[in-house]
Amino acid sequence: MPDDDISLDEKRVYEARREATRGYVASGVGLAHFDASDDQVGRFGLDHQCVARDVAGADGRLLVATDDDVLVGSEDGFESTGFGPAVAVGVGDDLLAAGPDGRVARLADGAWETVGRADDVRAMDGDLLATAEGVYQVERADGWDLSHVGLDGVRDVAAAGALAATDSGLYAVGDAADDANGDWNCVLEGQASVVASDGEHAHAVVDGTLFERLDGAWRDADAPAGTVVGVAYDRGTFAVTDDGRVLLDPVTAKDGSPGWRTRSLGLTDVVGVAIP
Repeated sequence: MPDDDISLDEKRVYEARREATRGYVASGVGLAHFDASDDQVGRFGLDHQCVARDVAGADGRLLVATDDDVLVGSEDGFESTGFGPAVAVGVGDDLLAAGPDGRVARLADGAWETVGRADDVRAMDGDLLATAEGVYQVERADGWDLSHVGLDGVRDVAAAGALAATDSGLYAVGDAADDANGDWNCVLEGQASVVASDGEHAHAVVDGTLFERLDGAWRDADAPAGTVVGVAYDRGTFAVTDDGRVLLDPVTAKDGSPGWRTRSLGLTDVVGVAIP
């Protein structure tokens, strides 16, 4: 239901009664937003028409990778950064982007500074990159650089807790530190395609099933049927499917009720979700 379909009075009631979460979904149609509160997903709409390849957000910051450029989101809309075509973006201590040519750069003072090169970048989170050749980490010692820190065939990474989704399973660094300098241990066997963590919660898709980590153990999250392509956290756990459905698990939020809630956004070719 787009914003225009809700009266102003209804909007005021919705916002006054609940603290809303705004999430962003990247798709082949463009970048869309949705608003959620408590145990329901409410208003949604298309913010920017483009071919979006990735979206990342944290601490009020939002980056979008598109076929044309990397966009920075703000209350005033989306601003081009001059990076060029991008396949992945990451928001951590630095704003990072990767291009189809393997260039990885950080945005500093309005300009992109190259930190290294990595072939076939598939995803980014914080200072970690998922590539066909393994996990890379952005490091700064005597200058910016990329370091290979293990594994291969990596599809996704989560910087919080150092988790990696690979073609052979879900891996975690043995010491559970928030960096990838350690030994990788397989925690779930199978073909892993998605992983996400905020430090407290963690989810992964393995062999098409969404798993969640509870009390250190991984279990089936019992999510509705569908191909989950991204997970994000705020007041609850949010997942998106490739056919444009938002899944909300409010039980992970304070006073949340059990059971997943779903809403279709009418999008195609969805690739990810982010909450600034």
